[in-house]
Amino acid sequence: MVLDGHNDVRSVVGTGQDIVIEGHHLEVMVSGHSGRVTINGHHNQVFLENVASIDSPGHHNQIVYKGGQPALLNPGEYNQIVHGDGVTGTSAVQVETTGNTVEISGSNVQRTEEGRGRSFAINGPG
Repeated sequence: MVLDGHNDVRSVVGTGQDIVIEGHHLEVMVSGHSGRVTINGHHNQVFLENVASIDSPGHHNQIVYKGGQPALLNPGEYNQIVHGDGVTGTSAVQVETTGNTVEISGSNVQRTEEGRGRSFAINGPG
């Protein structure tokens, strides 16, 4: 399965197949089980329920896997790959997605996000 596009939100159900993400500025939610997930694009937020392996030659992507112990084939550049429940972050900034709300928190943070029908809460000392 190949997902491409720009500035969009996609939800798909994994049935063990491999998934390739070619787009930019996408939010992709994959429920179920995925085989190899390859993220070639940049500035994507990818949430994986259960995945066998992650290949991320793209850059500036935030990838969260909830289940499984995926093999990391290529970390790419400036990508965040974390085990969690829909939360990505670094020590400086944290982005949390819940339903139609995105919360950004941290100190001295500047971040630009496409609205895509969401409300935003920005926290942290400036």
